[in-house]
Amino acid sequence: MRCFIALPIDPNTRGTLHNCSLRLQTQPWAHHIKWFNADNYHLTLQFIGSKVTADKVDQITQAMDNWLENIPAFEIRIKRIELFPDNSAPHTITATIENNPRLNRLAKLIADKLSTIGLQPSQKSFRPHISLGRINTKAGSKDFLIPPALNQVSQFDLALRVDTITLYRSELTQTAPIYTELKSIYLNNH
Repeated sequence: MRCFIALPIDPNTRGTLHNCSLRLQTQPWAHHIKWFNADNYHLTLQFIGSKVTADKVDQITQAMDNWLENIPAFEIRIKRIELFPDNSAPHTITATIENNPRLNRLAKLIADKLSTIGLQPSQKSFRPHISLGRINTKAGSKDFLIPPALNQVSQFDLALRVDTITLYRSELTQTAPIYTELKSIYLNNH
């Protein structure tokens, strides 16, 4: 099965990001984007794979409590809406996250723990973001320009509380992926 470990997005942050997405959908280039349903917004910490066996999923669900037992909850800040991975060859419109050492350590911890049970973590460097829409590969990248009012989300004072880590199963469909929560761990709130 296709699986990933991610931070779910709280309703307030999800609503603000959805409003940003709706504003983007009024741009002349918006028809080149497959906009994601706000209920599917998440921040991926580690993509595990598209062919994860049921026994590996069981190992992850049994081990997650131990992996995350002493990690306190914390906040991260959403920086801006931008083209991802860059302006010259974008494939996604995202809300990107300010650099946060605690978030980076959490992503690395999960990658390290997955490797101990025989799963190869992603080799891509961790660039935390929340995907809002996928750009049609036939669209020219020069056509996309994020409006200045959305280029700095900090004007919304947008924070995301990192207090839940979730293992999801992802089923790809013709219309939109279906994400099913397999296990959630709630971080220490002290």
